[in-house]
Amino acid sequence: MNKILTKIIKNQPIILNNSIKRFYCKSSLKDDDSGRIYLVKYEDSEKMIKVGDKDEFIKTFSKDDIKLFSELCGDFNPIHLDEEYSKRTKFGRCIVHGALVSSLIPSVVSKSIPGSIYINQEVNFLKPTFIDDTVKAETTILSISGKKIVFDTKCTVISNSNDNINDIVIKGNSTIYHSGLSSKRTNNNK
Repeated sequence: MNKILTKIIKNQPIILNNSIKRFYCKSSLKDDDSGRIYLVKYEDSEKMIKVGDKDEFIKTFSKDDIKLFSELCGDFNPIHLDEEYSKRTKFGRCIVHGALVSSLIPSVVSKSIPGSIYINQEVNFLKPTFIDDTVKAETTILSISGKKIVFDTKCTVISNSNDNINDIVIKGNSTIYHSGLSSKRTNNNK
């Protein structure tokens, strides 16, 4: 099997020949990946990363956030902005744009690995996020291959005045490219 394919997690996309392909492997990681450390260089800083590393970003969504996002992207769907309309929907109140919630994921990545280029994001919108919900976006490094890093991603409601606390509202994966990424071996892998 080609070396690059041995590092792909089950059902994760990879870009080959400028198109996204899916590969399925029987095991999630090969044993030799457990000790591999990678060095990311950005400007004058360096950071060590490895498969399994996690990071997070937390944001509370206000009415003003929703209005501003609507202006920026041109999405004026009444489900996001009109409280009277939203009361008559299955949600019973205004919901936050899914794209706005999913935009927290690149925030996590850019905070934890500065200088990265976001090249792919696949998300599933599982449940709604409501105005005044506090959401935690989390990433976990699934694989590192060449200059690309694949993350498992999710967004979870962690605080609000409703009954959806601990609801996972978005789940998916993301891929970044970083020109300053290089492989290092730990002392165990000399």
